[in-house]
Amino acid sequence: MKKKEVPELFRKGILFKVFKIADMANLTREERRAYEGSVKQYRDLKNVTDTAFYDGEIQGEKKSAIKVILNGYEKGLSVELLASLTELPMKQVHEIIQKGQKKKI
Repeated sequence: MKKKEVPELFRKGILFKVFKIADMANLTREERRAYEGSVKQYRDLKNVTDTAFYDGEIQGEKKSAIKVILNGYEKGLSVELLASLTELPMKQVHEIIQKGQKKKI
């Protein structure tokens, strides 16, 4: 049963889910395979975009932390304070500062 065939009163909530399940039960084997394939494709694409968004978010956070460390160090903040502010280990803060200084040379 297509959404437009479901009475208006039942187009939301649990009753609509019941109509969808009944609709799925009436699919032919080919229709069911096509439907499952499209659902799989949708889920795969969603996972890819969610992962890309998350990875981009992480990259942005890293760039921001690096910027805070380099700017803060340039302004005289201690490595300990920068490590605390960025929640990074002091060793990593030292490495970022060293790489940042090499780029200026």
